[in-house]
Amino acid sequence: MIKQSDVLILGAPRLKQRAHEVEDPASCVGLVTRMREIMYGHEGLGLAAPQIGEMSRVFVWRVEGREGAIINPVLTLSGETVTGTEGCLSIPGMIGEVPRCETVTVEGYDEYGQPVRITASGMLARVLQHENDHLDGVLFIDHVLPGTLQPVPMNQIPNI
Repeated sequence: MIKQSDVLILGAPRLKQRAHEVEDPASCVGLVTRMREIMYGHEGLGLAAPQIGEMSRVFVWRVEGREGAIINPVLTLSGETVTGTEGCLSIPGMIGEVPRCETVTVEGYDEYGQPVRITASGMLARVLQHENDHLDGVLFIDHVLPGTLQPVPMNQIPNI
C-alpha cells in the first residue's frame, strides 16, 4: 500500500541536497520499480529518487501514455520559455506558475544501463525539467512566479 509518508515533504533536508551520480545504472532496477509504484500510487507524472530519500540521480516519469526512467540525466534546454502550472508530490496542496523551456533534450541511462536520449516539448519537457531539478535540490517553488503560489484541493493538483 502506497502512503503519503513514502514521499518526503517540504522541510525534509534531503529535498534541498544534490543527489549523487550512479556508478552502475544497471543496479537501479529495484529502485526504479519502487519509484514507479510510488509514482503510480500517488497518480504523479514524475518522481525523483531524492523525494523518497534516495540520494541518487534517478527519476521516473509518465506523460500522455509514455513513461521512462532516466539515470544520471544531462539536460539541454532550448526554445522559448513558457509558463505553466506545476504542483509536486513533495509539496501537497499547492500549485504555482513556473516558467520552463518549451523544448528539452535529456540524455542518460535507463534502469538496465542502456543509453537513453529523449527530445521533448510541452508537458513532457516540463516534467523532465521539474524532476531533474529535484536531483539538484531545487523545488518548483524556487522557480514559481511571485504571487502565483496558491493552495488547491488535492484532487485538482498536477502532481509532477
